[in-house]
Amino acid sequence: MKRLLLPLLAAIALPTAVNAALTQKDVDPMTDNKSLMIIERSSNKVDNSIGIPEKGLFAIGCMDMEGENNYRIIFTTPTYNSSDGQDILVRFDKEEAESWSFYGQTGGTGFELPSSSRDKFLNKILNHSKLALQWKTYSESIKRYLIFDLEGLKEEIYKGKEEGCNFNI
Repeated sequence: MKRLLLPLLAAIALPTAVNAALTQKDVDPMTDNKSLMIIERSSNKVDNSIGIPEKGLFAIGCMDMEGENNYRIIFTTPTYNSSDGQDILVRFDKEEAESWSFYGQTGGTGFELPSSSRDKFLNKILNHSKLALQWKTYSESIKRYLIFDLEGLKEEIYKGKEEGCNFNI
């Protein structure tokens, strides 16, 4: 999990073009396992716990590409959230919003989609242009949302598949 968070932190610090997903490749020097991280920044900002507006991140990470070759779908928020699971309200384009179950991440700054839902969610991304995610913060239980443009992300998903990510698309 730490290997997922480091590229996410780097993405926050690096300037990116509007609607452009960032892909980062890595080789673990201790195991030679290859990984690939696709990261998209939200188009809107949400106040963090001290009231400073920040963007959120949506990420798809391919781990151990030559071994198990599994992938994860996560999003991080500027707010502090419970590390418990949460039903996240998800809306693609102008469709009706649906509730999807996500696991809370340790540290309370993000959510991960269970493996049983990943393929369906990934295919929804490929067939839409916008994604909105709504969750409740920990302390205030205030509903917050992030919006992501999916065009750049879709391009990087197809490139990731070519690189060896085990996407069922």
